[in-house]
Amino acid sequence: MTLSRKESRRRLPAITWRLWVWLALWLAVLLIVLLLILVRIAGSSYAAEEREAVRRAIQGAGIVDVEWAFKHVWDEQVWVFLGTDADGERWMVWESPDGFVKEREADIVTEDELRARLAEDDPQRRIERMVPGWFQGEPVWEVRYRASPDAEHQSLDFYSVRSGIKRKTYELPGL
Repeated sequence: MTLSRKESRRRLPAITWRLWVWLALWLAVLLIVLLLILVRIAGSSYAAEEREAVRRAIQGAGIVDVEWAFKHVWDEQVWVFLGTDADGERWMVWESPDGFVKEREADIVTEDELRARLAEDDPQRRIERMVPGWFQGEPVWEVRYRASPDAEHQSLDFYSVRSGIKRKTYELPGL
C-alpha cells in the first residue's frame, strides 16, 4: 500500500534546539526558585525563635539594642545576647531556664582576652571555635580546639566568663 501524496508530505513535529534551550532555562529557573523557597522555609523556624528570644531579652533584661543573639545547647538550651542598655553600656545576657543573667562586658573575660590567654599558655593549640554558653548553671566560654595542628581529635573546654578559670575539659574522640 502506498501512502497518499498528502500523507507523504506530512512532517512529524520536530523539537528544535531553540525549544530545548528555552525548556532548559525554564527548568533551571524553576529549580532555583524551589531551592530558595526550601532554604527560606528551613530557616524560618529558627529565625522566628531568635526574634522571640530577642523580644524577651529586651523586655526582661533591660537592654534596648541587641547586636547579636546565639543559641547554645549543652545540658540546657540558652540564648546568649550582646546588647546595650539605655545608657549605652554593653552587656552580655544569658537567658537561662531560671531567668536572665546579665554581665557587664567590661567586667567579664572577653573572647579576645581568652584567646590571647590560651595562645600564651599553649601556642600549639589551634582553636576551632569559641562561643558563649551555659555550663553547670553559670555563663561560660565554650572552646573547641585541637591540641596541635596535626592532632586528629578535638577537645572541648569550658571557661568561666567571670574569671576565665577552666571548668571542665572533654576529649572528643575521632573528630
